[in-house]
Amino acid sequence: MVLIRESRQSDNHALAQLMGELGYPTSAESMRKRMKAIESNPMNGTFIAEMDNLIKPERAAAHEFYKSKGYDINGYRFLKKL
Repeated sequence: MVLIRESRQSDNHALAQLMGELGYPTSAESMRKRMKAIESNPMNGTFIAEMDNLIKPERAAAHEFYKSKGYDINGYRFLKKL
């Protein structure tokens, strides 16, 4: 079962790996700084897909999750009419 939850600082290493997979190589320390800046704005949020207590930083898994919830792929975003 996949759990979707808000990110934590302990996720920064896995998030840095995901950024590398997406073509944006970064370090865990750099990711920590980015996440701190993102989290400073209450309008922002970052969610994590977790399975068996492990973060699944695979792009395809994220895409399948959003598609299964009825979102359409539109560029770099997932959209859903509410």
